[in-house]
Formats: sequence, C-alpha cells, structure tokens
Amino acid sequence: MTFLSIFYASLVKLDERHEFAKLTIEQQLDTLFINLIERMKDNTNPIFKERTLEALKYKHQLELNGQKATLEIIGQHMSVTRERVRQILNKATNKLVYTSDGLTKLIRQISDEKSYIKNEWLDFHDFYHFIILEMLETNNVYLVNNYFTNRSPQVREERWSQTKELAKETFWGELTSYSDLMKWLVDNTVWPRKRMEEFVDENFIEASKRKGQYLLNLNISTKVNLTDIVMKEFPEGAEIYQEEDKLSSIGNELIAGTFNKKRDFSAVALRSQNIYLWERGTYIHTSFVNVPHPLLEKIEGYLLGVFEERSSLNVTRVFKAFKSELTEMSVPTEYALYTLLREFGTKKIYYPKYPLITKEDEPFQYNADRLRAFIQEQGGEVNTTQLQEEFIKKQGWKEFTLWHNLANEESIIRSAHAQYRLIDDYETLTLEHYEPFLLYIEDMFQKMEFISVHAVFEDNKVYSQSINIYSDHLLYDLLKIHYGDKYEFIRYPHILSSQTEMSDVSNRGIVEDFVKENESIVSREEVINFITESVGAHPKILDFALSFSDHLLYFTRGQYGEYVHYDVIGWNNDKQEEIEQQVSQYLQTVDKPYASMEMIFSQSQKPKLEGGIVWSFDLFTDLLSKNESFLIAGAFYKIISLKSRGIKTELDLISYIIEEEFNGVVKKTELYRYLISIEYSSDGKLFQHVMDVLAKDEAPFYEVGDEFVSKNSKGWRST
Repeated sequence: MTFLSIFYASLVKLDERHEFAKLTIEQQLDTLFINLIERMKDNTNPIFKERTLEALKYKHQLELNGQKATLEIIGQHMSVTRERVRQILNKATNKLVYTSDGLTKLIRQISDEKSYIKNEWLDFHDFYHFIILEMLETNNVYLVNNYFTNRSPQVREERWSQTKELAKETFWGELTSYSDLMKWLVDNTVWPRKRMEEFVDENFIEASKRKGQYLLNLNISTKVNLTDIVMKEFPEGAEIYQEEDKLSSIGNELIAGTFNKKRDFSAVALRSQNIYLWERGTYIHTSFVNVPHPLLEKIEGYLLGVFEERSSLNVTRVFKAFKSELTEMSVPTEYALYTLLREFGTKKIYYPKYPLITKEDEPFQYNADRLRAFIQEQGGEVNTTQLQEEFIKKQGWKEFTLWHNLANEESIIRSAHAQYRLIDDYETLTLEHYEPFLLYIEDMFQKMEFISVHAVFEDNKVYSQSINIYSDHLLYDLLKIHYGDKYEFIRYPHILSSQTEMSDVSNRGIVEDFVKENESIVSREEVINFITESVGAHPKILDFALSFSDHLLYFTRGQYGEYVHYDVIGWNNDKQEEIEQQVSQYLQTVDKPYASMEMIFSQSQKPKLEGGIVWSFDLFTDLLSKNESFLIAGAFYKIISLKSRGIKTELDLISYIIEEEFNGVVKKTELYRYLISIEYSSDGKLFQHVMDVLAKDEAPFYEVGDEFVSKNSKGWRST
C-alpha cells in the first residue's frame, strides 16, 4: 500500500469519526452494535479461529439449556484443560473489545451518567449477540432486566438493601398507593421501571380487603408493622386487651389470617416501640403523642430535689403534683407520664418498673429492702403510724402493699400490736430455745387442730420473757419463721396443725384482696407478678383461687386472662337472681334442653355493673357457672343447660345428642363434626373424664368400633 493510499484511508476514517460524533447517543450505539455484529459474521476475514468459536458455541448452548457453563465442563467437551479454556475465552474477549471500536467504553460512559441504558440491540438467544454480552460482562458492563449498567452485582445488591432499609423507615406503619410507591422510587433511585416493579413486588403486599393499598411485607416483622398501622386508626388510643377482637379484625382486613390466636394482636403490639401505655389498659401510637420536653425536664428537676431526702418515689405523687400542667399538655394519666419519663427522660433518674421512680446511682430496692432500711434508720423498731407516714403518704404505696410486705418478710417481725422490729436481736436463738413452745404446741394439737398463740405465750410467759420474747405477737412471728414448714400460721393469732390444709385458703384470700384493691380489671400477668415477686409464692395459687373463690370472677379467660372482684362490679344477690330468672325463662322456652351461651348473652338484659366496667362474655359465663341451676359445658364455655330439664352433666349432654340428634347410633366422625358445630371443643372429641366413664362401661352409651350406640332404646326424654 502506497503512502497516498494510506493517507487517503486515514482521511476517510477521520471523516467517519466526525460524522459519528454528530450522531445521538442512541444512534452511536446503533452504529457500533450493527458494525460489530456484521464484522463478526464476515467469514472473509473472521475475528475468531474455529477452536475459539467451538468453545463459545458450546458455552452458549449450555447456558441456553439452563446449565452451568464451567471451565471444567467446556474443557472436557474440547479435551483440553480448564486453563486452556480460560485462555481461549479471555483471548476472544480481548479481541472483540479491540474490534468493537469503543463500544464498551461508550456504554460505561453513558452508565456513569444514567446508571441504566435500555437494551434494544441484543438477544441472548442469538449466538453473536451472546458473544457481545460475554465481552461486555467481562469488562464490567452487565445486562440486568434488559438494561445495561456498569454497576457490579455487589454494588447493585448493596443499593437494593439500602433502598429496602430506606423503604422500611419511610413506609413502616403506613398504607400507601402503588402510584405513590413508584413516585417514591423515582425520587430515590435511578432504576428502570421494571427494576422498581420488582422491588415493590418483593417488599410490599397489597391489603386483602383494601384494594389499591400496599404495606411493607417484612416476613417475621409483618405482624408488628400491622399493629402499628391498626393503632394509627385510634388517635385516642385503644384498650388492647378489651378490644382484641376488633383490633385483630382490622389487622386481618389488611393481611388475611395474620391474627388468628387469642391475644395474638396484643402480644405483638406490646413489642412495638411505637405503641405506648397511655392509660390503664389503654395504648396509643406514638404518632399521636406530643412529647412535652420542657415539662419533662421540669419534672425531673423536681425529682432530683426530692431524691436529696429520699431514694424513691411513686409516679402517682408526681402526677398529682403536676396534674394541671400535664393535662394541659395532653398527658392524661400517671401511666402516660411514666411512659414519657422512661422514654425521654435523662439518665440521672431510673424508672425500673411502674410505678416506681428511683435515683439512677442507687440499685433498685425491693419493697422489703426499703422497709428494712427504714426500720434500721429509726433504731430497729417502728410503729404503724411511722410506716404509714413514710410509705403510704410520702412514697405513695397502697395500704395492701405495706401490710402484705410486713406480713411476709421474715426479717421484719411484730414486737407488739401495731409495732414492728428487725429480727436481728433474735438470730442468736437456736431451736433448743424454742423447744418448750414446740412441746406445748404438740400437746395442744393432741386435743385440737386449731390453737391461739396467746395461750402458748401466757402458759409459758416466764420462760418467754427470760429469752426476751415479751409479747404474743413477737412469739407468733418467731415461731412462724422457725416452724412455718411444720404448722400453718395463717394469720395472727391462729396456728393450725399439719392435718389442716389451709395454706391455699390463706393465699386465696391474699389474691382476692389484691384484685379487690385494684378496683378495676386486673390482668393475669399483674396477678402472677404480684404472687411471685411480692408474696414469693407459686403462680398456681392464682388458679387455685379462681377455682375456689366466689369473689374472683373471670373477665377474660385464657393465657392472657383478666379478672375482677365481685365487690368492684357491685355484684349482689338481687342481680344474681335477675340474671338467673332471665336465663331460666329462656331455657324453658327453647326446643332442646341446652342452648348457645352466646345467643343468651346477646339477647339477655343484663344489670348495670359498677366501677365503669362493661359486660364481657367470659364474665357472664363465669357468674352463671357459679349458679347451681345451670350447667356450663364445653371447652369454650359456650353451651348451657338448665339442670332441671335433664342435662346435669357433660355426660348427659353427649348422651342426649346421640339419642335425639342421631336416633341412638352415630359414627364417631359425625358426632365430632356436630360437637364442633356447637363449639363443644375444637376437634369435637370427647373430654377425657367422659372417655374414662365410657371405658368403665358406666356411660349411657357404648363405643362399638367406629360408632357410639345409646343404651337407652326408648330414647331420651327431658322433663
């Protein structure tokens, strides 16, 4: 080639570049892709050798078939090593880059500016297009959802995660339209629309019964997010336990089947950092709370002043001191105040557990510790007036809290009527010192099961005073400490023999007093916390009390139960008779000798309860269950019968159903289905005590194979 021909070719190429530069970006890419594809198909001057084409074609075929095209697999096909395959593919890529006239560079340049470029040129299924895609990816240009980008998979994944976190912050507890989601993604990402749609599909879910509304889909956190959304519909707050069904229903409108179990909603809601305790039993979403920071600072300043003289304080006293200011700032109760102080207060003050507030630099003292410290400060002995002044008036304790702790703390004993002291001076006494009292008590229990400590003291008075036991109160508490496991010291001055089981009875009274003193509905958690922490007893005491007490009533049954004292609701014989008369009249008129408790509950005119308490289904059934005229049957307490009409036990109920509903013979599965339909139990199966009677052949029906057969061939007849 002559110099002139070379010079001419250079001029032509320069002219082509000038013309190329005048093109739009899309036209430039069109030109480069078309030229490269044509160049690859030019067999007169092939870019690749046959061996290279073989490797590329086999790799393409594998990927079309959805197989992994590893160097090992390609090498085995070509009978060469993995390293040789790598060299062949790398050389092909480098050669194509050189031939592409800056295609890769141009795409990267555009990606730097636009992040994503829509692919309108290449189809993975075409072999030559596949080679170009391989070349681009080797040079860090990726095809994602049919868009070119120079962002690596790691960068894309990181950005995806960042956007997901930002979406959680933005849309937590919110319902949002699809268009608003897309607008938000346009404002916060550089993604193409398809990528945005994928993000919405993966991270959001459309509400079940609110079409067009979307909420975050967070797997294990979805329930917590739902409770936030639901609580945002109650600007005044909601009673989470009382309104459980209503709140769960709203949540299930958003994502069907989310809240299926009893207390499911409340258990989840109480884990949310955005839901605050605002009144007794009432919780509110933080979006409705205006935090009065200056007032909280003022209150904490007041507390610091108080703590110069004492170590702890009850929040009720604080609320009373600032009630007008707090009310003006929409802080309605001491519960709300305690919540705000705990959430937004300084670290100078400690809020261990409602209602207690203590100094930050002092460890939390249990009630008994605080009592001991006070008695020690007063010289080791105090009277009830001093105790009431310090703990009820100054520290805000309830009377029951004071008296119960005094009665149950072994290191604090009564020295006389209305007088208490520490046990320290009597710790040197051994069991031998108490032997004369023990012999006297054992002798008395030969004659009776119940004695008074007054007799023990008076008949051993000289000896008692010789060891500094100068009153029957003091003797009672010392004997209780040393022989509490041998005898029952239920309450001064009574001592019971080991033959008289009264401990549960005594503790039942304590539980009754606690629930009554609260003057409202009390949760199971509160009662168990009191029993274990204040009484130091086993939680089973609560269930014992519920089983045998006529004064404790269920307001809500189950794991998250709630209870109320019958004095609190103003229950009396007149109201009991009114309910009994209504229910009896209804049951006399129905065709069957049993009926649905829910039907009776909804239709009956119930007397008004005191204490601002409204009727609940469980309260209604519990009151009726204590009436000997009725049988409340089934696992859910939803079946009732008037005993005078013949069904007096659950065995009678099952027998009646077999005889009258199935003519004396029924398949087990049919009976179970029927029992499920009347809400006898969740699976319809008979209770164990019924099966036990059946096994002994003492039931009014037989179990024959897969059937139950009535023994009464004449049929059941109710009176």
